[in-house]
Amino acid sequence: MSQEQTGLAWFAEHDGEPVGYALYVLQRNHITIERMAVDPAWRRCGIGSQLAGKLQDKVSGHRRAWLSIRVAETDLTVQRWLNHRGFVAVGVLPEFYASDTDGILFHWHLGDGE
Repeated sequence: MSQEQTGLAWFAEHDGEPVGYALYVLQRNHITIERMAVDPAWRRCGIGSQLAGKLQDKVSGHRRAWLSIRVAETDLTVQRWLNHRGFVAVGVLPEFYASDTDGILFHWHLGDGE
């Protein structure tokens, strides 16, 4: 590996119980969100938006230029959610999830979604 990477996690809690999380990797000039999820009982309560907002703040506060995340081409709900938060689809990752499911690569650039 030519550059050092650091994997980190943020957890959202309510009354001490986990309700969501974001796993991410700090790259030299960006942050890759490896996985982000919210408990179905807590969806549409702003938890995912808070997690995304923390990562967007981390980009601006740590001299990184963008966030990236990969989503299954079949997951239209998450794609719309990302678009609503300023993420833009920038590429297709053939058979990323399975032999019949492509991935979509999304980026959020500092300054685009603020």
